[in-house]
Amino acid sequence: MASSLASTLTPSRPSLTLDEVFIRKASPSRQARLRLTPLSKKACLINGIDPTVLQLRDFQSFIEPGLDPEIATMRFEVYSHTREKLMQLALEEHAKLQVKANATHDSISTCDSSTNFSKTSLHRTEEDRLERVAKRQEKELRRMLAFETKSQEIKKKAKLKAEEQKQIELQRKKEKRKRDLQAAEDARIRELRQKAKKEAEMDIQRLQMQEQFERERKIDKERQLAAKELKQRARMQEAQRAQKAEHHRLETKKIFEQQRREIEERMADREAKEREREDKLELKRLVEAQAAEAKRKESAGRIENNLKAARAKEEEKRTKMLEKQAKHDELMQQIYSEKHAELIHQQQRSEAMERKRKHLLKQCRDKEESIKLTAQTKIEQEEARLAEAAKEVVKEKMLRKAEKDVLSQMKKDNLARIKRKQEYKMKETLRKVDQNDKRSLELKKRKEKLLKLRRKNA
Repeated sequence: MASSLASTLTPSRPSLTLDEVFIRKASPSRQARLRLTPLSKKACLINGIDPTVLQLRDFQSFIEPGLDPEIATMRFEVYSHTREKLMQLALEEHAKLQVKANATHDSISTCDSSTNFSKTSLHRTEEDRLERVAKRQEKELRRMLAFETKSQEIKKKAKLKAEEQKQIELQRKKEKRKRDLQAAEDARIRELRQKAKKEAEMDIQRLQMQEQFERERKIDKERQLAAKELKQRARMQEAQRAQKAEHHRLETKKIFEQQRREIEERMADREAKEREREDKLELKRLVEAQAAEAKRKESAGRIENNLKAARAKEEEKRTKMLEKQAKHDELMQQIYSEKHAELIHQQQRSEAMERKRKHLLKQCRDKEESIKLTAQTKIEQEEARLAEAAKEVVKEKMLRKAEKDVLSQMKKDNLARIKRKQEYKMKETLRKVDQNDKRSLELKKRKEKLLKLRRKNA
């Protein structure tokens, strides 16, 4: 009693029309408690529509963690299109049911006005109606059988079409995979070619740099050999000059010694002659003492003058020789200074060329490093582009798979709706057949009762 009182006090939930369901926001907690008006419910049942599908779902309900926004957008668009299409079907069926209900109401009011007909005409009318019902049932059964046959054929065709579509999809996937593999292979070949071309260019540059380095090293070696040969030639010339100077000195000394010996020999000869003459004069001294003494003094003075003249001449020759030797030494020193300055200048030029070669080598190495860095950057950019392309391919595959899943789900939902529609039609047909059978039995009983009553009255 308490429960019945509670149910009486609790207000019942209002029934919803199709328009109210269409603008009603979907909620998981209220999906199983949706209540419709009779005509709305019947319109949904006739078309096999689940009323919860007609409810409004916002875009946020399709967003899932880790799901691509494009896939969520596609699902939302498919849901909106399907929802509008099912709503249109339900509204059309609702309009038909409304027209039919109005017509039934008019027929009922007409039947109420004709209740004064006789029982015989009612019986005849009832028999005609039973015949029409029987014919209608037979026609309905035939239509159901034809519909079942056609449904089977449609299912077979749909299955064959699905198989063909599956084969076409598999073929398309194989071709797409083949194209992707070919494109990847072509990209790999292009990358390998570009890499081989860059390596060949780098090898050519390396060979050119090596050849340039070899040429510079050969030039430096030749210059070093030339400088070494020049130094050796200068040392040889210096040695020859020293040897010549030594030879000249020895020759001069030899000449001096020879001249001195000659002078000493002449002087010795002179002294010997003088002694001989003195001996002769000594023999004649007695005769010519005074004259000999005078002549001796004169001869001694002349000899002394001759010795002085010879010594002066020797000293002059020696002075000239020393001056000549000094001039020669000064000239040799000047030549040596010039050669030394030339060697220093040559060494400075060699150092400058070496610095220039090192600078060029550093520039070449910097250029090579720059080329390597540029090539590495290009390779990284190409790898990033390939990774981005791979991501795009994966994303496209995901979108295609999601589209295929959505289409498959749409087909499943449509098949489930058609199945529910067929089940409802079957139930309605069986209900009508059962109702007609009950009515026929009731009419048959009333007819038998009427006949018994007539027989009894007769």
